[in-house]
Formats: sequence, structure tokens, C-alpha cells
Amino acid sequence: ARRALHRQAVSEQPTSMAAADMLTAAAAVGGTVVLLVLLRRTLKPNTPSKSNKLNPADMDHASHSLLRKQMLAKARPTDNAGSVKACINENFDLDRTIFKTLPSQLSRLHMRTHLDVEYNWDEQTSKKINSEYVAAKLPKNMSDNMPIYRFMAEECDFSIEHADGSFMDHLHFCQEYSVRYFPEVSPRALLLHSICGVGSNCFPMSKEKLPTLQSLLTNDEFRQIQAFPSVLRILFSGALLNALAGEVHRLDKLQEMKLNRVIDNVPISLTAEEFWVQLNLQLIHLLDFLPVGGWADSSSFFLHHFGALHGFLKSQGQLRAKVDFDPAWAKPRDSDLLPRTVRHTIFNSMLTKETALKMISKTVAKYSKAIGHDLEFSFDF
Repeated sequence: ARRALHRQAVSEQPTSMAAADMLTAAAAVGGTVVLLVLLRRTLKPNTPSKSNKLNPADMDHASHSLLRKQMLAKARPTDNAGSVKACINENFDLDRTIFKTLPSQLSRLHMRTHLDVEYNWDEQTSKKINSEYVAAKLPKNMSDNMPIYRFMAEECDFSIEHADGSFMDHLHFCQEYSVRYFPEVSPRALLLHSICGVGSNCFPMSKEKLPTLQSLLTNDEFRQIQAFPSVLRILFSGALLNALAGEVHRLDKLQEMKLNRVIDNVPISLTAEEFWVQLNLQLIHLLDFLPVGGWADSSSFFLHHFGALHGFLKSQGQLRAKVDFDPAWAKPRDSDLLPRTVRHTIFNSMLTKETALKMISKTVAKYSKAIGHDLEFSFDF
């Protein structure tokens, strides 16, 4: 079995169903050895990627994937096991994504395995999603974002790719969901949620341009945007919901949250009202990272944090955005949800949810330490 794993690792050819079963069983025995082979054979040295300048005139619309259209139409995620078939995206380049800064070859291989997958949808489901999306008409957003788009295109770098399409597609999805299902809050908060930094220490905007950014926004918008990367890291560290669980008895007396801004480690704060709004923005953002299906067997830390945050907000009567979710919707992972390669088989059989949560917590701590960002936070009551 180990020799078979080596042969598959070298060739990177798709496995048959029988071979996939064998690989899963053999992973515990030979997985570490094969990962080393995969590292040598399938990863190229980091190379600078070309930056494609954005045109402000082209930035006011997005081309949504079927998965995004489905969430925008239904105001909820869906476990699509049985409706999609996975294949490898041969054109995927990790160095053109927000994860280009991953430090180790193993972490790069893991993220590549997570992201270089695309899905073919069955025709009936595809037609249904497109029909529902068209029927769920988008409320008109009266904001004039052209000055912001010009700033993003000319003063920032948003040309990197996301897990599903361009980074601008991700930003537009978050903004459109906000317009549809969280209209009480400016959608610009999610359009610009990453401008002050993303989790992998990519900074689309330099800290010197913060005053310019602030001049383009209302005070409420700016306060939510500057806090977003910090709250996201604290959430992924596991510390946020743990701390809140210990304060449930007095959350009605919450005055503010104190934390440090990722881009420059400057101390900032959120009022209690801003804090609850921020958590709803985080929930909407996490929608765009959920697995397409097979939730019952998924080790996705995104799915875990989404479910935990949704449950917490609902229990506190603070689920303000319309985001429906029920853990009972989870389906078992079927064989079509993974490309039949050694690499995908090994990672998905070896990585447990507990391991994934520990990995993201440690990664967040390392990234913040690398830029001098303090993850400490506190609540005032």
C-alpha cells in the first residue's frame, strides 16, 4: 500500500474508487512519508506573481459562482452533497491568492489541496439556482462607490485571487449579502472588510493611507472596517467565543470591547452596539468559506466557527442579519466531493476538525507575532 502511495504521489494521477479506499486505509501508515514526497514533487519555489491592475469602471459588478448565487437567493448556506462533482483546477496558483504568504511548504501544500478544487454542478440544480437568484431581485444600493473603487484600484492592491474567483468577487458577494439581508448596516463595511489586512498578513492598503480611507467613509463605516481583521483573528484563535461564554450572565451590561488594530497595532475599541454588529458582519463573511457539501464529515475550521458563532448570536438574541442555518442540514461526504488523487485523499483522511482548529489558532498567533500585532482583548462592563 505504501509503494502504491509513492507511485501515485509521483504521478499525481487520479485514483480509482478501489485505490481511494486503499489510500485512506494506508494513510495512517504511510501518510507522513507520502507528504514528504508530495512536497518534493508537487510544489514549486515561491515566485513573484504578476499584479493585474484593476479598472475602477469594472469594479461595480461581480460574476457570482453558483454557490454564491445559492446563498444570496436563499439567505443561507446549503450542503450540496449529491449535486456536485469535484475536479482539480489545473490553473490554480497559490501565489496569486491571499495565502501566498504561508511560511512552510507543508502549510502551502495543505492550503493548495483545500483550494485547487472546482465543482461541476448537475444540470437540474444549476438551473434551479440561477432561476432562484434571478427571482430574488437585488435591492437598489443608493451609495456611490466610485470614489472608493478608484481608491481601491489606484492606491491599493486588490488584484489577488480568492478561493473562488477574484478577490473583488469575494468582496462583492459580502457586500451584496449585506444589502439583501442586513440592510440596517452600510454594505461598505463588508465591501472594505479586508482593506486593513487579511488573516495571512496581506495588506491591500498601507497604513499611511488610513487617513485617506477614513475621509471616504462615515465614522460608523470606518470603525467597523478597521476592527474587522482584528476580530476575525481573535475569533479564529478560539479566544473570542470562549471569553464570551464566560460572560453570558452579564452581556446585557457590556459597554465596549478593547482590541488592537492589525495594520499598525494601535489600540481601538467597539461599543457594545458596534460589537454585536461586527459579529453579524463576521458571520456573513464566513459564509463565503463554507464547504460546498459533506458537512457531517468536514474538518473545516470555517464551518466550525460559523456554526459556533451562529449558535451564540442566536442564543443571545443578537442574530440581526438574516442568515439561516441548522446543523441538521449536514450530509455525509460522498466520493464526488473530492478529486480522486492521493494528495486530496490523504489530507482529508488525516486531518480532523480538532487538528484543523489547533492549526488555525497557532497560525493566527504566528502571523500576528510576525507583524507585532497584539491579539489581547478585553471587555468593559
